[in-house]
Amino acid sequence: MLAWEMCKSAFDSLVANKLRSLLTMLGIIVGVGSIIAIVAVGQGGQQAIIAAIDNPALSEAAIIVPKAILAGNVTSTAGIPAFSPADTALALATPGVQDVYSTPSQSDVITAGGKTTPVTVQAGPSFLPLIAQFEVVQGRMFLPIDSAAHRRVIVITQSVAKSLFGSDSAGVGQLVGLEGQLFEVIGVAKSTSTSILSALAPSLNVYMPTTTFMDLYPGTQNFELELRVVPGYDKNQVAARLIAVLDAKYHGDIFENAAGFIAGITNTVTTVTGIITTIVGAIASIALGVGGIGVMNIMLVSVTERTREIGIRISLGASRTTILWQFLIEAIVLTTLGGLIGIAIGWLIAALASTIGHLPSLISWQAALGSFLFSALVGILCGIYPASRASRLNPIDALRYE
Repeated sequence: MLAWEMCKSAFDSLVANKLRSLLTMLGIIVGVGSIIAIVAVGQGGQQAIIAAIDNPALSEAAIIVPKAILAGNVTSTAGIPAFSPADTALALATPGVQDVYSTPSQSDVITAGGKTTPVTVQAGPSFLPLIAQFEVVQGRMFLPIDSAAHRRVIVITQSVAKSLFGSDSAGVGQLVGLEGQLFEVIGVAKSTSTSILSALAPSLNVYMPTTTFMDLYPGTQNFELELRVVPGYDKNQVAARLIAVLDAKYHGDIFENAAGFIAGITNTVTTVTGIITTIVGAIASIALGVGGIGVMNIMLVSVTERTREIGIRISLGASRTTILWQFLIEAIVLTTLGGLIGIAIGWLIAALASTIGHLPSLISWQAALGSFLFSALVGILCGIYPASRASRLNPIDALRYE
């Protein structure tokens, strides 16, 4: 019997018992679908976390901070040197530095028209949208001239606008209160971040020039110096030169480039999420093994039911190898078809998780191909025994079977 004839015979046999074939494939479908969905959401979540940590807009920036701050076990900032205007001047004089800025923040309460909303006030330069990942959709962003003039102007997020003025597109030109002082709203912003946190919890942020921030919160200490590096310069080398100068000024090994710290966090996130995805995926693959046992059981039942048919084929000249391949192909068709359906269902689950639950998903062709090949392997392994049993039947006994 030719290979295509065996495949046709296998399909005919499966179609003749539709419900039993579907129930047999169910374990394979669940196993493959679970693996595809888990890997997709796991890898998508990994990329979203990394994107939130490592902002691509800062690819040409370096961040200088005291090592004690990065250590994370600081209970008091006493004794930790804060950056002064003189330090900023040193940074600007460093070869390769295009701009120096800081992005301090402060929790506060904003008021307007008798309404109050808790917010995070964040300061920065005019290109803060690139750093904080937002865009101004109403009004305008503050300009360098606003910073130089210490103007009391702010940009608010859509969630703040909706809380204060009843609409996420309102507020431009309005006056609001912060720390007992009046500020003009010159823009309304929305987030451009792809982070899952930004989708689930819209930010209540207020943005203003750094000079205005320092006037509003005069006691604020700056423990972060951010460098915008001239294109073509290595940001790590530029940062290392400035760190050497600052360490010499403060007499100690005090400062560090936070880029290396962020890279370490990124590597840790990649490793941890990869391990979790692998473990959960391995647990889901147990369903494939269970499905394989179901295939073996059904194929044994099929051999028993078709004992007389097998005897007739052997008596008409079919070789034992042909009988073996016929039943083996049926098992492989069952598992590979179940694998294809499982891949489609897994993709659908991942897409629904991304759309409804705001969970990022990334369909991995490696996982899809691996699951498909594994399901075919399950069909081979679990079909060998029933096929071998069918091929070893005595034709005389088979013909007598009722």
